[in-house]
Amino acid sequence: MPSRRRAPRLAVTTLALSLTVPLSLTACDVISNAIDCANTAVTIAETVNELQAAVASLDEDPAQALASLDEIDRNLDELGDQTEGADVGQATEDLRTAVDNVRAAIESGDPAPDLTPVLDASDSLTDVCSPG
Repeated sequence: MPSRRRAPRLAVTTLALSLTVPLSLTACDVISNAIDCANTAVTIAETVNELQAAVASLDEDPAQALASLDEIDRNLDELGDQTEGADVGQATEDLRTAVDNVRAAIESGDPAPDLTPVLDASDSLTDVCSPG
């Protein structure tokens, strides 16, 4: 008779493990997404700093500012591929819009485009991607 008791225990143990493993993997996915988001937000913040420097010398080399904007766009694409969530999506879209507006200003010859929306959107993205 002991073998009859083992079968239900084994079935219960197997069921418990099969339910626990997907939850653990889901938790790992959430953590991985958060890390990807935070790392990309840091990279974007660094590129925004480079953009500020490039805009300060816009009259000398407008291509550098455009290159910084392109880099921000690439990072936003990467972030969109790696993370999920409405907050991240909205912050990403806000930053993309701000970048597009600065690009249009530079391409139309504005010698001092307003970077405030880019800075604000970058800060917002950093806040959304920060743990806690």
